[in-house]
Amino acid sequence: MKVLFKLNITVLFFCVLAFVNNDIVGQSKKKLKEEIQHKQEEIENANNLLKETKKHKQSSLYRLNILQKRVTLRNELISQLNQQVNNLETKISDHKKQINRLENKVEKLKKNYEKFSSPKVVL
Repeated sequence: MKVLFKLNITVLFFCVLAFVNNDIVGQSKKKLKEEIQHKQEEIENANNLLKETKKHKQSSLYRLNILQKRVTLRNELISQLNQQVNNLETKISDHKKQINRLENKVEKLKKNYEKFSSPKVVL
């Protein structure tokens, strides 16, 4: 009976040990599966972020190209406006010269007129 009791205790011990070990292994498997699932979700999120970043990169590059084109066009416009200003300044300078010539001519004509219009006194 004593041997049977020892055998029962030994069997019971191994059953408990197997149950606890199976429970621990089951928990470890469950935890491992959860961690694997979590890591797969993180990888999927990282892939989605990479896709979004690529989209933003492409739109950012497109936007940069548009901004560069706008800067180029504005610089060309400024250059054309400067050319117009220079042309107008040249015309203004030419007109000032013409005004000066005409004013000088008017002065000469006035002097000539005074010379001929003043009464001559004969002595």
